[in-house]
Amino acid sequence: MNRQEFLLTQLITDCSAVTSNTAQALQFGLHESVQIGNSSRINRHLLESKIQDLLGTLALLSDEDIIRLEMDDETERDIQDKKTEVLSDVEYARKFCKTVITPKTTQPRKITVVVRHEKNDMSRVKDNE
Repeated sequence: MNRQEFLLTQLITDCSAVTSNTAQALQFGLHESVQIGNSSRINRHLLESKIQDLLGTLALLSDEDIIRLEMDDETERDIQDKKTEVLSDVEYARKFCKTVITPKTTQPRKITVVVRHEKNDMSRVKDNE
């Protein structure tokens, strides 16, 4: 394996890590804490870390002229076109596929707790909505 092949393999590894952490964030939520060894990290922070790793590998590939990462006018237009395309896909999925839900504004839920002193019994009463 030569240097270019090694760096391209690293790109695959980093893309895979982003994919895996994105799936984990979808399954368990961006703000859920995950135990890693003796410490815990929030899924969003893990995903951001993996994206930063990917950006580092992309920068290295660019530094070595394996790929081109220049922010010229054409690249900025391409990026803007991609953002427009993705937002259009989101709107299509929301309107026609019903797979994207527009969150409704909700009122905070009230929870009533009743403490009974009989036999140290504590019980929670049904949520009020």
